Amino acid sequence: MNRIFEFSILKYVHSRVLKEEVNVGILFFFKDQGPIVFRAPEKFGRLKGFYNNFSEPLLKRYLSSFTQTAKRLSARFTSDIGFNYGLKLQAVIKEDFLVDDFSALEFSEIKIGSSKAKTVNEIIETYYSLYFSHYIVQNKKVERHNEKFILKEFRESLLSFDRTIEKYIHKDRLIESKSTYQKFDYAWKNGSLNLVKAISFDLKDPNTINDKAVQFYGSLDLLGDKAVDENYRFDLLISAPQDKGLFDAYEKALSILKESKAPKKIIEENGIKDYSRYAFQEMTKEEI
Repeated sequence: MNRIFEFSILKYVHSRVLKEEVNVGILFFFKDQGPIVFRAPEKFGRLKGFYNNFSEPLLKRYLSSFTQTAKRLSARFTSDIGFNYGLKLQAVIKEDFLVDDFSALEFSEIKIGSSKAKTVNEIIETYYSLYFSHYIVQNKKVERHNEKFILKEFRESLLSFDRTIEKYIHKDRLIESKSTYQKFDYAWKNGSLNLVKAISFDLKDPNTINDKAVQFYGSLDLLGDKAVDENYRFDLLISAPQDKGLFDAYEKALSILKESKAPKKIIEENGIKDYSRYAFQEMTKEEI
């Protein structure tokens, strides 16, 4: 059975003349079940970027008061027999949520929602995500899979087999040719010298990804003859961008690296554990 409810979007209207407005909250009214719920983002960095005179603390005070008002009204709905069950959300807004001294806030026209969700919370989360997904992404702290992240993943995976294995790996191995030099993060031996280099493509734009791939392609090629003569292999630990919109640029970056004729092995992030297992099995056979 569908649940029918009312909702209204709270907007921050920076300029009524220019019709500049941004969604900053959403108010729900489930009159057949009781809850009146107000939800709003916790941070408004994008508004501060848009408007120099925007006051985030002032907005947050009003949003906090709206949240408390909704909770108070919900408690009244469930406990007060005299509550008007024929009440409409428009009346609730007019009576309890209008702001006289902050005219930049304005509720939208009332919308009617319908959902087959089993709980009220599911409905709220679905509609909140629909209108405020950009805030959710903005407020979520994303840990970049940079070179430090990749190396930590490799080291922890390697040491999980046996912590004494660390004595078989050497850090910061410098390899030089007549034309260039490159410092590798780790080195270990199993007949050939395996030189481990972390390369992060978890970047913010395709041009930077391409430039980084070209840079490492050049370094590998210039060190290629030295690698053949000295029996080196370059083991490249690669992380992909977390932004799916950059996957095409990432695939092109991998293609650039693969074109290098230098002895190499490309290990993408999802293969680091398997590579660590292989390295563990091999590196104890012969110390550098």
